[in-house]
Amino acid sequence: MEITDIDGVLCNGVKEGKLGLGLARFSGNVAGVFTGNRIKAAPVIVCRENISKGYAKGLIVNSGNANAFTGEQGLKDAREMCRIAANLFGCREDEVAVASTGVIGRKLDVEWIRKKAADVYSGLGNSKEHAERFANAIRTTDRFIKKAFSE
Repeated sequence: MEITDIDGVLCNGVKEGKLGLGLARFSGNVAGVFTGNRIKAAPVIVCRENISKGYAKGLIVNSGNANAFTGEQGLKDAREMCRIAANLFGCREDEVAVASTGVIGRKLDVEWIRKKAADVYSGLGNSKEHAERFANAIRTTDRFIKKAFSE
């Protein structure tokens, strides 16, 4: 089963070296499981806020940088990721879920994300290949794509 087997989900991704970007466009109910740690990465804080109403229109994920231990700038960067995706999806920023995975403690390269986002968006689709590009884009040190599905 692939993420693209869910009606209405379109996705795509790009991986360049150690950096990756994935976009998924959908419209529907969402839920999240978040860390209980006292210290949380910026995308965790922003995503938790954005999906608190239980509804989203899309997801933006970067790999190569966790945007963790980045302070106020990290929060601005996570919100900017939502803004970038919202402009592409045609929705509000608070209707976008955001996630980051990778190296901790380094400033996020938002300009790289901005440069790649339009190309990734223009290639959105619902094939198995699209799902694999999305999954590959968000890999960090894993040797293979990880995926799970539950109904």
